[in-house]
Amino acid sequence: MKRTPPNTPSLTEQPPGASPTLPRTGSEGVLAASAASVALLAGGTVLYRRGRAVPRR
Repeated sequence: MKRTPPNTPSLTEQPPGASPTLPRTGSEGVLAASAASVALLAGGTVLYRRGRAVPRR
């Protein structure tokens, strides 16, 4: 049985003088998700504190 080498990704050659770039990883939406999570935490904190501030009768 003949073994074949595993597939290796092909490297694209860049023109001379071009700066190297990182691959796109899909992390562009992290800032929006972070802002949404901060807003939800702040809203929950406000609701929690308002609920505890009500005097008990």
